[in-house]
Parts: sequence; structure tokens; C-alpha cells
Amino acid sequence: MRLKSHRLYQRRAGNQRSLRIFAGLVIAAVLYSLLLYSYAGEEQSAQHDAEQWEEIAKIRLEAARGHELQAEIKREEAFKRKSTDSPDTVGDALDGAGDEKYLASGDYQKVSKHWKKAAEVYETAGETIKAKNARGHADTAWEAAKRTLREGTFLHRMAEEQYANVNNLAKKTAALEKAARNIERLMKMR
Repeated sequence: MRLKSHRLYQRRAGNQRSLRIFAGLVIAAVLYSLLLYSYAGEEQSAQHDAEQWEEIAKIRLEAARGHELQAEIKREEAFKRKSTDSPDTVGDALDGAGDEKYLASGDYQKVSKHWKKAAEVYETAGETIKAKNARGHADTAWEAAKRTLREGTFLHRMAEEQYANVNNLAKKTAALEKAARNIERLMKMR
């Protein structure tokens, strides 16, 4: 009788072990599938975030180009006025063009930062080609930011000369301060 009860005990113990192993496998499978589902959701979320950073960068890029266009219009106005208007009025147009270049530079800098954020998200999601392209766009925007600051500095210096011709010290000083501000910002951007 003892032998039978011992065998019965071993069989029950074996069944309990098998049941525990089976339950552990089921739990592991469920957790694994949840992990995969969660990872897929994070990947889609990361893709969406990167696309949003791209969209913001593209909108800012349009704004920067708009400022550049306005700067060119003001610069052309200054050269048209040069023969007919006073140097003070020409200086105002040149100074305004320099201000637009400064605004364009600020937007290009933001564009560069947004492309870098998109690149980071793409890199995290394993999208190396998209990350590389985004970094390329960031570098291009950064160079545009520096270019527009240099152009703005040149326009402010031209305005300063016009103000000097009519002895308008206040406007001359303001134009010089803007030129210095642009140069300082350029030095920080290296």
C-alpha cells in the first residue's frame, strides 16, 4: 500500500510540475506577444514623431524663404531709390533688408534643429537612411543660417554708410549694432 501511495504521490507531483511548466510557458508567450505589440506601437509612434518634426522643419523653411524674399525686395527698392531718394530713405530700405535676413537666419537655425530631432528619432527607430537624409537637411539649413547672417551684416553695413552720408547718428549706430550682433552670432555658430 505504501508503494502505491508513493507512486500516486509522484504522479501528482509530476502533474503539478508539468502544469506549472505549462502555465509558465503560456505566461511567457503572452508577455512576449505583448512586448512585440508594444514595440510595434513605439516604432509607429517614433515614425509619427519624426514625420511631425519634418513637417515643422518644412514650415519653418518656408518662413525663412519668405523672409529672404522680403529682404531681396527691400534691397532692390533701396537700389531703385538710390538715384531719386535721400540716402536716409535708402538706408532704411537696406536696414530693413538686413533685418529680414536676420529673421531668415533665425528660422533656418530652427529648421536645422527640427531636422536634427527628426534624425534622432529616425536613428532610434532604426531608419538609418531617413536619419542620414534628415541630417543632410539639417546641415544645409545650418549653412543657410550662416549665409543669411553674413548677407544681413553686409546690408546693415551698407545702411550704416547711407546714414553716415546724411549724418543720422542714431540710425547709423543702430545699423552698426545690428551688424555686430550678426557677427557675434556667426562666431557662436562655428
